[in-house]
Amino acid sequence: MEQIEWNDSYSVGVDKLDRQHKVIFKIVNRLTDEEKIKNDPELVSDTLDALRQYTNTHFALEESLMAEANYPDLEEHKQRHLEITKKIAILCVDVLENKKTVTEDLLALIKDWWVTHILEEDQSYSGSLKASGLK
Repeated sequence: MEQIEWNDSYSVGVDKLDRQHKVIFKIVNRLTDEEKIKNDPELVSDTLDALRQYTNTHFALEESLMAEANYPDLEEHKQRHLEITKKIAILCVDVLENKKTVTEDLLALIKDWWVTHILEEDQSYSGSLKASGLK
């Protein structure tokens, strides 16, 4: 899988969130070398743990800002965050159990999460946050 490169289409227009999204890109990009992740389960485990920890922090900030801006779809967005968090937790368990499907599952999660979540779902709150004065 190719590395995910940041470009302006990923920006939600709120500096704090964009900076955090960039950090998550760096974490995710550790898993783009398929050969490396097939042969280094410790790398996968450590990266998933870093992703789990950082996304929890990121989701908390994102949800706090959405609440502050009275974003009308906050509960739906929180549900999506919960789904992603559960997927990451399942992948962490899979790595620990040495399941062979973890690589495919992990790459599918990364693609779905970043392509769909940031480009579509996170963009949905962008206008509300900017309208509330967040930059």
